Amino acid sequence: MKRSKHAPPDPVKVALVSLEWSAWVRSREMLDAIRGWVLAVCSTRNRGIVSVVDSGYDVSTHGSVSDVPLQAEDFVTLGDLLDAPNGGTDATYVSGSGLRATTFEDDLMHRLFDVKAEWISAHYPDMINDATDSLTDAICDLLVDPMQLVYAEDFRAINLDDLLAGRLKEFPS
Repeated sequence: MKRSKHAPPDPVKVALVSLEWSAWVRSREMLDAIRGWVLAVCSTRNRGIVSVVDSGYDVSTHGSVSDVPLQAEDFVTLGDLLDAPNGGTDATYVSGSGLRATTFEDDLMHRLFDVKAEWISAHYPDMINDATDSLTDAICDLLVDPMQLVYAEDFRAINLDDLLAGRLKEFPS
């Protein structure tokens, strides 16, 4: 019997993919991808500025970009860079909070979601839902979410000099 392209994936295969992704997330290759992202950000972006606006019915923060180039030397840890404003603004969809200034954490999160999709597409192309060109729900639910990585204390504590110099051989534990 031929399996439908939209049928749920084999649970054993999903578990194997999940294990492989979990190992890859803390691999040297992932560190190199993050290093490349940091180098690109610090060589092409300017510092963000945050302004607070109290309109009377909500308090919003707005991001804008300054004329001051972003420099890796201004940050001690990866977490310091991730907490820095990037000049963008997003809706919060929370009553009383209106808009919020975004940070480089938001940028990295978007990049890591792309990395996750690229990894699955390269290693398990049959796990992509052809109808939506997106990962099947079963895979997305089981794989380590990039947010778990970005919010982890050991990840945020990575010394930026060590990361950029390539001195890290593996994720700190």
